[in-house]
Amino acid sequence: MENVEKNVAHYVQKHTFLVTILVVSIFLLLAIGEYFLYRKIMLVNSMVSEGLMQIKEQRRSKRNFDEDRVTKRGGKMMMNRDGIEKMLEENLMMGDGTRVDKKGEVVNPDGSKMMLNEGESMMLR
Repeated sequence: MENVEKNVAHYVQKHTFLVTILVVSIFLLLAIGEYFLYRKIMLVNSMVSEGLMQIKEQRRSKRNFDEDRVTKRGGKMMMNRDGIEKMLEENLMMGDGTRVDKKGEVVNPDGSKMMLNEGESMMLR
């Protein structure tokens, strides 16, 4: 009986070691797989991020500043900025000091004045 117990103990010990090696090997393979998956995900994320930045830069460079303008229509001044048109409700002061009023009078920084006629427009500066 003692011999059988020793054989069983040896059998269990031998197989426990194999199962432990198998489990550790599986965890190592999973860890290596996760590492390579993580690297691929980071590569894809950086590619997507770079692509989005390029699209944003293209949109910024394609933006047509000629569309940013004031136009006299129907006796009223209309402002078109970033593709959105609305009626000019108050005087507009541009960055260079030029002032445009609601009636279409333009006063340049040097004090000279001019009146926009129907259909005429002027770029926003």
